[in-house]
Amino acid sequence: NVDTIKTTYSRFHPTNTYFSARHDRQENAVWTESHHWNAELGSPAQSVQELRKLACLQDFYPGGHKSLEDSYIRIPMTAVDSGLELQNDDGSLMAFVCTAMPKDLKDLLYPSLVACLDGPDLFSIRLPSPANENPPQPFDCLHFSWYNRYTTKGNDAPSDVHPYELRLGNSRTNVWQMLPYTSSDMAEYGQLFDRLVQAFQDVFLWIGSVV
Repeated sequence: NVDTIKTTYSRFHPTNTYFSARHDRQENAVWTESHHWNAELGSPAQSVQELRKLACLQDFYPGGHKSLEDSYIRIPMTAVDSGLELQNDDGSLMAFVCTAMPKDLKDLLYPSLVACLDGPDLFSIRLPSPANENPPQPFDCLHFSWYNRYTTKGNDAPSDVHPYELRLGNSRTNVWQMLPYTSSDMAEYGQLFDRLVQAFQDVFLWIGSVV
C-alpha cells in the first residue's frame, strides 16, 4: 500500500538547480549540521492525510521552490503506513519512503554493520574531558563511488541534441563525469566493501524488488 502525494516543487527552477551548500570543507560541515538541526525541528505532519491536503506543501514551495532555505517539513515514520511516494510538480519522483521492510531483515541491519566493521566502539562518540587527553576522533566516512552531478550545466544546451552528441568546435561534453564511478576507497578498503556487499545482499535484493 503506497500513498502518493504530488507536491508543487519544481526540480527545474533555477533556485533548485544550483549547489546551495558551502564549498569550503569546514564551512560545509557547519552548514550541514545547521540544516540537520533545522530538519529535526521541522513542522511534523501527523498523518499522510494531513500531507495530502497539499496546502502546507503549496505554501512550502511557492513558485516551485522553498521560500526559506532553512525550513523543513518532518514526516514521522509513524505517519507512513507502508509506503509514501512524494512527487515533483511534473510527476517525477522526489522521494520514496518505505516502512515495510520484513522484520528479519530489519533486525539484522545493525548487527550486520557491526560485524563488517571493527565492533560497536566505532559508533560511540567520545566527548573531550579532562581525563581524556586525546581529542575525540571523527567517524570515518568511506565513499565507494562518486557522482559529480554539479560540474556540467546544460541550461543553454539545445534541447534537440542528446548530451552525448554535444560539440562546440573541437570540444565536446565529458559524459563520463555524469556517471557514478568507483573511488580509491573501493580499492583501499576492498575487503570491507566485499563484506558489506555480502552482509547486505538480501537487503539490496529486497530494495530492488520494492523500487
